[in-house]
Amino acid sequence: MISAVLWTILLAAFCAPAAAQPAQAYVFLLEGKGVPTGTIHVFGLNPQTGVLSEAPDSPFSAGLGPVQMAIDPTDRFLYVTNQSSQDITGFSIDAGTGTLTLLPGSPFSIGAVPVTMAVDPTGRFLYVFAETVVNGVSQQALFEYTIDSV
Repeated sequence: MISAVLWTILLAAFCAPAAAQPAQAYVFLLEGKGVPTGTIHVFGLNPQTGVLSEAPDSPFSAGLGPVQMAIDPTDRFLYVTNQSSQDITGFSIDAGTGTLTLLPGSPFSIGAVPVTMAVDPTGRFLYVFAETVVNGVSQQALFEYTIDSV
């Protein structure tokens, strides 16, 4: 009986599920600064105390005239729409540090002024609603981008 109790204690101690450990959480702040270039501040959030600490190399350049951020459901990618340069800046998010790294080919040109964007719940697509003026006529368009999960 004693060996069974000891075995149970050892299993509980060494085989605790990884989900029991609190995951690192991050807070992202888009700062327009009133100048053409914007920045993204990344803060690590301590799950026990709620204390914020700025991530390494933060702040990061967001683009020209940044107006909105969106994060995919897996928390692996962050996207920023930029009105002045009419493009999307894409970043990968380092899960351990919160550091942002530009995605290959970023920024991605839209050719129109982005108004709003959203990532679909599956994390497979990024949708951007944008406007442009052609021959004095305002035109709206919905752009769909496929998110490469790698």
